[in-house]
Amino acid sequence: VHVLGSPIPFEQVTEVEVDVLPTNKPFGAGIKSSFPININGPKPSHVTAQVRDADGNIIPATIRDNGDGTYSIDFVPLASGDYDAELLVDGVPVHVPLSVPK
Repeated sequence: VHVLGSPIPFEQVTEVEVDVLPTNKPFGAGIKSSFPININGPKPSHVTAQVRDADGNIIPATIRDNGDGTYSIDFVPLASGDYDAELLVDGVPVHVPLSVPK
């Protein structure tokens, strides 16, 4: 938080870059799936996730701090296809496309 009159500049982050990392864990329709991601930049203090299917339906999901600088989006896809993970990283919205194979 910027303190008025402080000589220390404050820059609010308005954009966050997220990379989906490769995984060797099984994932697919009907299987609890884990998609590892890397949030570039300083470690965020608060991250939440919501996943939507191609029709816009919300799929229950959690985000897990892996303790190594990466996070995992965990959810059970109902079918193969494209999904959109909607993250809030310190209040900044980020959309992460995910794909579940047949």
